[in-house]
Amino acid sequence: MDLAATLYIFLALIGSFSYFLYFPSNSCPLFDYYFFISSSV
Repeated sequence: MDLAATLYIFLALIGSFSYFLYFPSNSCPLFDYYFFISSSV
């Protein structure tokens, strides 16, 4: 993978982790964040 893709995935992991911290009641924040990124691309 190139640097841009690696950085993008890294930011996505950080975003999903912080999303989980702020919204712990959500059952699966990882997939929610993944779909959010997929729809915004």
